[in-house]
Amino acid sequence: MIIKTIKIKNFGKLQNVNISLDKGLNLIYGENEKGKTTIQNFIKASFYGLSNKRNKDIRSNNRIRYVIDSKAEGEILVNHNNRDFIIKRIFGSTKKEDKTLVFDSITGENIKSLAHDNIGKDILGLSISGFNNTLFIGQLSSVVSKEKEDEIMNKITNVFESGEENLSYEKAVNFIESMKRNLTTPRKTGKLDKLKINYENLIEEKNISRKLAEENLNNELKLIDLKEHKDFLIKEIKRLELLKKYFKKVKLKEEYDEITEYLKKDEELKKERDEVNFMLKESLIDYKFLSSLKEENNLLINLKDNFRLKKNEELKIIESIDLKNKEIKKFKNFASLEEDIEEKIIKVHIENRVLEEKLEKIKFCKEDINSLENDLQKNSKVVGQATQLKEDIKEIQDLLNGYEDNLKELKYRVENNKNIKVSHLDLEKKLKYLYFYLSISVALSILTFIFFKNKLLTLVLIIPIAFIIKKIITNKVLLDKDSEEKKKEEKIKNLKNNINKIEENLSIYIKKYNLKDYNDLIILIKNYDSSKIALENLSFKINEKRNELISYEEEKSLEEYMDNKRAIERLLMLTDSISLEDFKEKYKVYRGLKNKINEENIILKSLNKTLDILYEEIDLKELNLKEKLSEIDLEELPLDKLDDKINSFYRKLQKKEEIERSLIGIEKTYKTLLKDRDLESIKNQLEDVIKEDLDLSYKADEEIEDEIKEKSIELIEVEKNIKDVENSIENVFIGKRPLVKVEEDIQNIKERIENKEKNLKALEISEKYLKESFKEMQKSFGPLLNKETENIFKKFTGNKYSEIKISESYDINLRENENIFSCSYLSNGAWDQAYLSLRLALINLIFKDEIVPIILDDAFVQYDDIRIKNVLDEMVNISKSKQILIFTCHSREVNYLKDKYNVNVINI
Repeated sequence: MIIKTIKIKNFGKLQNVNISLDKGLNLIYGENEKGKTTIQNFIKASFYGLSNKRNKDIRSNNRIRYVIDSKAEGEILVNHNNRDFIIKRIFGSTKKEDKTLVFDSITGENIKSLAHDNIGKDILGLSISGFNNTLFIGQLSSVVSKEKEDEIMNKITNVFESGEENLSYEKAVNFIESMKRNLTTPRKTGKLDKLKINYENLIEEKNISRKLAEENLNNELKLIDLKEHKDFLIKEIKRLELLKKYFKKVKLKEEYDEITEYLKKDEELKKERDEVNFMLKESLIDYKFLSSLKEENNLLINLKDNFRLKKNEELKIIESIDLKNKEIKKFKNFASLEEDIEEKIIKVHIENRVLEEKLEKIKFCKEDINSLENDLQKNSKVVGQATQLKEDIKEIQDLLNGYEDNLKELKYRVENNKNIKVSHLDLEKKLKYLYFYLSISVALSILTFIFFKNKLLTLVLIIPIAFIIKKIITNKVLLDKDSEEKKKEEKIKNLKNNINKIEENLSIYIKKYNLKDYNDLIILIKNYDSSKIALENLSFKINEKRNELISYEEEKSLEEYMDNKRAIERLLMLTDSISLEDFKEKYKVYRGLKNKINEENIILKSLNKTLDILYEEIDLKELNLKEKLSEIDLEELPLDKLDDKINSFYRKLQKKEEIERSLIGIEKTYKTLLKDRDLESIKNQLEDVIKEDLDLSYKADEEIEDEIKEKSIELIEVEKNIKDVENSIENVFIGKRPLVKVEEDIQNIKERIENKEKNLKALEISEKYLKESFKEMQKSFGPLLNKETENIFKKFTGNKYSEIKISESYDINLRENENIFSCSYLSNGAWDQAYLSLRLALINLIFKDEIVPIILDDAFVQYDDIRIKNVLDEMVNISKSKQILIFTCHSREVNYLKDKYNVNVINI
């Protein structure tokens, strides 16, 4: 991609600016405050938009700096994939107000797929961070910063490994992550999460069903107690009713005939009722019995229907299993494979890729050893030619050292021996005279003091004595100095003799080795020493490489590689697979079929259990029905005709009820006539004796009436409670599934959870090995990045540094001679050049032959005149395959490039 033209309508302080750019090198020159930085930021904003972040520092807030009066606008014409696009950007005061339009410059077609804020990601394949770390080189900002997600390293790794930067490791990891998220997420929305939630819900449902069953059992016990209490109340009311009758008087005679007539009718109806009761097996058959019988029969019919449905389902599953078994026979050899064969074969494949890289390193290591051994052989020849020199070198070095020491001492002594020489004899003679004069002066002073006793005269004589003493001391000092000078001259003479002797000895060796002078002799020794050092260094490097070769364990690695390769080949041959991918696909189909067969076998097993349970329940229900029918002597009745028989009994019961109702009417009239007295009492004119044990503690029938009312109310309450309990028993399981079905679902979900957890484990293993493999690949292209950076840096510095090492965090270390040191110890200019070399190397590795724009913003401010020429020459060379945009406020770049090359210079 190249930038052809830039049109800025208004952006910051720039308005109506048009710039045409060439494919190669473009130099944009302008003084400070002319808008170079604004143009750069417009280019960046055109590809990546303006940030919405609000900072107190205005210089770091591009939207405030460049969007004037809530609007900034411009367009860029770019050529991408041999097609010209116009990218038009309109920026507002917020990101919502921004607009992006992309058109084909020839057809005017609106390219909607590119019309978004982050166009640079689509066109250049870089995020804003990757762009700033490679193609955009700011002033004093050549250093490459490592991001949390190292986009640059990922791109280089993809290119290095597959030749395609978008065949992304990141996409592979993201795909695995998406597969994992499909199974489980922190918010518990994955398939595995949902299965676990369903499992927990089913466990809860199972516990609720058990709890309801326990509650139902308690209600059954409560119902029995209520019914027993009901029977007691009925008996008590009857007893009270009977007691009540004792207190009444009955009219006898006038009503006797009428009562007798009704009594006859009553007898007739009772006879008819007895006949019906006989047919109804003496009241064994009632509505309750029939209802229970009908319910049992309906349950039996439902069980048989359910049995038939389950049987049909069983047949379908058996048929499906048979079809899948026929299909799985195509994969007969897969059955002998281990369960985790896929995981193992992936691991073996990954190991082989690592071993291939190791074997490649072994190959390179051997080549390095051969090359170093050749250099060692050459240096050995040089050292071998100087074998004779080896015998004399220590003596020669001692002579040269002695020669140098004597010369230095001679020079020092000559320079420090420039004092005026005085005759030693003259000094001795003067000293004698002075001693003589001193003696005379002392004698005169003593005599004058003795004879004349004149202190003043004595003092006058002492002055010359002092003068003479001073002269004596001075001459004595000069005499000592003269002796010292004689010693120094003797030492200088000896030094000269030593130097002459050393020169004579050195001349012997100069003649011996056919040399011109002492300098040739010194050069010969230095050459010998340097060859010897080179020989030692080469030996050290060879030993290092050999140790490195040993550390690779070539035989073990090759053996493991071949074992793995043979294992893969055996597997492919066993499974009749063309490749590992073919094997994985077949294994996936095989596992799918096997899993489905297992699932269907589980379902079939569950169905068989269900059928066995249904069969047992049907037998049990039939047995219960037979037992109940035996109670009414119908045990031989076919069960399929039972429903008709039940309906027949229902009709007889209805007839019985009609008779009972007639009897009630007659008895009511009968009782009315009797006025609550029985016929016998009337007949005996109330002289009967109540034979029953009655409570006679009641004084009036009102008390009995009150007691009857209380018992009746209590009876109604008990009957109501009975209805409530019965209703609770009948409805407790409404809306609830059978416990067997719940447990069956729990087992199914448990198996599905185990399957999903295996899939999750497989994904986690795949992700782990993928990341480990990616790290290994990153290590493998490190030397390539080092070499590319080193080549560029050598051009900048004139081959000053022999090696460059780049760390994972893009820190640079250099080698000069045998010393390795951090780039931070370089001067500012050299440090900047080193990181510029790294930037350009990254661009070459990422984009290879693809044309992309490289933008430099006053990137050469710290370079001296020599280095900047080297850098500019290299930029011209790079511009043959890349578009270069150099922004500068210095005229030296303009002058140099205009004089030497034909570049596009743009003045702003």
